[in-house]
Amino acid sequence: MWGNPRAERLWPQKLSEVFGRIRKPEFFKLNPKRHLLNYPDMKNRLTIIIAIALLGGLILVLRSGSRAVNQNSSSTASQNTLSANYRDGTYTGKPAETPYGPVQIRVIVAGAKISDVQFLQMPSDEERSREITAFAAPALKANTIKAQSAKIDFVSGATSTSFGYQESLQAALDQAKQT
Repeated sequence: MWGNPRAERLWPQKLSEVFGRIRKPEFFKLNPKRHLLNYPDMKNRLTIIIAIALLGGLILVLRSGSRAVNQNSSSTASQNTLSANYRDGTYTGKPAETPYGPVQIRVIVAGAKISDVQFLQMPSDEERSREITAFAAPALKANTIKAQSAKIDFVSGATSTSFGYQESLQAALDQAKQT
């Protein structure tokens, strides 16, 4: 088998020894003296690993919290500066093609702020497209009025529609910007 006559002779004997031990019921019993945590060295290592994991998790949570605060403060500042850049009027964005159909919107600006969004075209060829449009449209409209820009949160489950909406919205807002 391996070219070693001694190994070939001993192989069946070793195999029967190993399987003979496994078949014995005491092989499966836990031996408290041989448990890994009974070794002081292993206890120390395990304690250190758990402490490092907890510290790492805590650092990640704290960092993500500070990022969220920084993003909120910077987005609020940019919203305040963006809102004053629009001329009052009604602006129609160009139709944006999505895999489910075109998306086109109209933005109404009053008092230099986005006051309303009207949906001229939204995907509605299939039943599922109508369902997605029904729950995505109000959320997209609310996000736009809150953000006062095309930098909006997308609607989960309506990613393609959200991309098309954002593209048409940006085209309308480009027309509304004061030069």
